Amino acid sequence: TWRGTAVVCKSAGVLHVDSTGEHLNDALTSMCTQQAMGQPLNESQKELVREINLLSKLRHPDLVLFLGACVEHTPPLVLTEFMEGGDLERYYRRKAEESGHPYRPSATKLFKWSSSVARALAFLHG
Repeated sequence: TWRGTAVVCKSAGVLHVDSTGEHLNDALTSMCTQQAMGQPLNESQKELVREINLLSKLRHPDLVLFLGACVEHTPPLVLTEFMEGGDLERYYRRKAEESGHPYRPSATKLFKWSSSVARALAFLHG
């Protein structure tokens, strides 16, 4: 937990290959070195900084809260609010395994989920 909030730290291997063929992890490593030496960032690095800045400002009850990122680590680490029960795909898989057949949520649950997704999309694109 962090300040009373359950959190999760995630990492990934190669996150992205930009138009120059540079792996994002390589871009992150060189970004930290460049920043420490006062050198300008390339486009991949600038895009990552823009994404982190954007994510750090998003606050909505239907979105997982982004808490921070560590780009000085390879691979980079992302810290977010912990989502109880995992993501929707895992939830569906677990329910299917429990019942022995494909999971079909109730109409009430499906409406609730759809409403949450619609509110989050309206917030992001509004």
